[in-house]
Amino acid sequence: MEPDRTSSQRRARRSGVGVTTRLVALVMLPLTAMCVLAGSVVFSHRSLAAQAVAVDEGVSGLGNLIALRDAFNDQKALASFDVRFVELGVTNADASRFLGVDLTAAMRQARDQANRASIALGIANPVGAGDVQTLYSAMDAGAISPTQALERLTGFSETIDGRLTRGLDQLDVEAHEPRLVAALRSLRTATALVLDATEQGIDLSEVWYPSHTESPQAAAAALARFGEESAEYQTSADRLHELGVKKVVTSLEVVEADPQVHVFDDAVAATLLGTPLAEAGAVVDTAKVAATFRGYLWRDRLLDNLLDTAIFSVSDEARQLAATERSGFVTWTLGASALALVSIGIALWLARSISRPLKELAGYAQAVNEGELETQPSRGRDHGPRETRVAFGVFADLVANLQLLDAKANALAHCDFDDPVLSQRLPGRLGRSLESSVAVLSGSIVERDQLQTHLAYEATHDSLTRIANRPSAITAIQAAMHRAARTGATIALLFVDLNDFKAINDSHGHEVGDEVLRHVAARMEIGLRAGDVAARLGGDEFVIVAEGVAGVADATDLARRMIDAISQPMDIGSTRICIGAAVGIALTLDGPEEPLRLLARADAAMYRAKFHDRSAIEIFDADLQQQMIEREDVETALTAALADPAGGGLQLHYQPVLDAASGALVGAEALIRWDRPGHGLLAPDSFIPIAEATALIIDLDCWVLREATRQVVAWSSDAELAEVPVAVNISGRHLLSRRLPDHIRAALDQSGIDAQRLTIEITETVLLTDLVAAASELDTVRALGVKVAIDDFGTGYTSLAHLQQLPIDTIKIDRSFISQLNVRRGSSLVRMVTDLGHAIDINIVAEGVETSEEQAALQTMGADQLQGFLLSRPLKPAALSAWARARAAVVPLG
Repeated sequence: MEPDRTSSQRRARRSGVGVTTRLVALVMLPLTAMCVLAGSVVFSHRSLAAQAVAVDEGVSGLGNLIALRDAFNDQKALASFDVRFVELGVTNADASRFLGVDLTAAMRQARDQANRASIALGIANPVGAGDVQTLYSAMDAGAISPTQALERLTGFSETIDGRLTRGLDQLDVEAHEPRLVAALRSLRTATALVLDATEQGIDLSEVWYPSHTESPQAAAAALARFGEESAEYQTSADRLHELGVKKVVTSLEVVEADPQVHVFDDAVAATLLGTPLAEAGAVVDTAKVAATFRGYLWRDRLLDNLLDTAIFSVSDEARQLAATERSGFVTWTLGASALALVSIGIALWLARSISRPLKELAGYAQAVNEGELETQPSRGRDHGPRETRVAFGVFADLVANLQLLDAKANALAHCDFDDPVLSQRLPGRLGRSLESSVAVLSGSIVERDQLQTHLAYEATHDSLTRIANRPSAITAIQAAMHRAARTGATIALLFVDLNDFKAINDSHGHEVGDEVLRHVAARMEIGLRAGDVAARLGGDEFVIVAEGVAGVADATDLARRMIDAISQPMDIGSTRICIGAAVGIALTLDGPEEPLRLLARADAAMYRAKFHDRSAIEIFDADLQQQMIEREDVETALTAALADPAGGGLQLHYQPVLDAASGALVGAEALIRWDRPGHGLLAPDSFIPIAEATALIIDLDCWVLREATRQVVAWSSDAELAEVPVAVNISGRHLLSRRLPDHIRAALDQSGIDAQRLTIEITETVLLTDLVAAASELDTVRALGVKVAIDDFGTGYTSLAHLQQLPIDTIKIDRSFISQLNVRRGSSLVRMVTDLGHAIDINIVAEGVETSEEQAALQTMGADQLQGFLLSRPLKPAALSAWARARAAVVPLG
């Protein structure tokens, strides 16, 4: 057995990773990091080159679009002159002779340019070629007036402007290099300048030659418009000079220096200074007028060259950038490769210089271990690193001790007690017993460490999903904040809430729901980036702590990946589950935040996302910040109002409920209003949802119960209201808190009214939240003698079969159904609910009656009671008393 044991030990000693491999790996770590860095630079060059190519290709397409727009602008200018000629009674031929320009040829040339640009654009043309040809035919045939032609051409130009703006916006997204960005901005400014130039000439003609039917106001408006266009033209020209794109500036200087353009510019300046076209009684300088408009048309031609130059500048900058970045890509690639090869060679040489002595030392140790104590150290004893030489020396001394021990053992074996070797000092044999003790102690320490590790894991991880829990998430946020404070990195907190998770538990059971949560947690962890933390806060809420995000786009991309992963179908047993998620994102863009505050912001963003698609993403922004501030303000003010003995501005209005047959007053619904100091009378929608999100809604319900029952007592001395019952709306949170019966009982005891005069109204959607628990609570309420009504019936899609299982006295049909009575389906639904309610002895109230036709239809269908603005709006108590007295004079109380 001994040889086998020795062989196995030898194999164990020879197994594992050698020193050469370890040293190479150690050197390769920084080399790898360096290569990654170089790779990022290489790919940056490649990305910039690709962006430049995209800009070059994009601007080529925009050039045709700009040519098409300029062609339509030229036609629009000529068409506007036709309009002015018609108003002045001048023929086109006379105008051509007057201006010295063949306007018909100019129009034909503009059409030819439009046709060429349209053909070049092909299917990318935003203006239908058929529509353009139809317009040309109508203009040539005189089928439409010059004014109508001008409107159609203006529409074509505006359509192209929209497409051109979107195209330039897309190019702005692609461009990042400053010179390319400047060239693009120069192109955008040049297009705006050309558009202003066209409109400037059109309006100058209207200022100089107003129509005889034009009002002074219209003339003043034309002059003001002309002034704005002139200012915008000059602003665009100044902007082109500021941008400093050399070729574009040179082209603009050609326009500005042209003598014919100066004639037009002088006329513009004179008009803006208020200098009339001719002094009173003087003859108009027709040559000056003709020269002015020739200068305008000539400037348009020069501006076309300016646009071509701007397009060429963008394309030229893009191509130069692409060539530069391609060259950088090649240079960096070759340099990084050469550096990597040299580094690897150096690493191998160093590894060999260290590993060779170590291998010789290992061989020496192996020989000694196999009993070859006479073996002499190799030459590595005097070579290699200093540490290796020291190890050789120590090992040689150890071998000498072993040789002495072996000699002692031989002397004892031969009973040679006189052998001088026995007198030499040797270390004791304590090592063996110490090894045993250490082994026992080591085992105990390992067990303790394992237990501590297990307890620490359980304290920081969710027991169901095995990912981090809420305390661990808060700790992770705090740690991320500390790191961000040092590095300035941005942290994104993603609050993930599953859609309709309760429906899964209700439909398939909690075991399936738990399995869904495990699947979601596993998918989230797979989609995390390195260093991100996913945690379950509780229920179906999760949070992701993402450090070092580049910004909103980076965080949104992570959120979208999470939603996509979660939304994939899950096969749990024989059941296929599909679930979505809403994600709210909060970022530390302004520096570190308190963890709980950041979590609250992400939660608020998620809550808003819930109102969008099934898988929506929302970013916490200034609007949500303001909403949170306003929400906290409302919560504080509402808490103070509820603590105020006088109600702090809270008040109840009462809307009458009438008998459908007799029209008599048979009840009133208490509706809360808030006359908040400094804000005026607030509708319930502005503060009830905020109260619903907290326990404040229960306190508010209790205040309404006390105030309504007190008002019933106050009406006991009013003949018209003495027997009128009151209905009070109760929130779902209050109903499911299991405290509602006690609160109703307290209000009844405090007021002393008959319980039959109090009705509580519960919205249908609340009942659907937990039908069994709601039915149990309503049973307890009805046992007090209080009546129960379902409010807004039809909005929650309650099964009609549930009506027999619910302890209710009244159904209030929602206004959305009442308004559809003139539609056959809506009328049938109301009739069906009314008949079913009567069949199971339930009172039917129609809400939101606003027209006499609706009232008549509901009376025909057999509705028991009516309520709505047609009958009366909600009234204050005193106003309701006066209304009841006035009505009692017409309809007796019944």
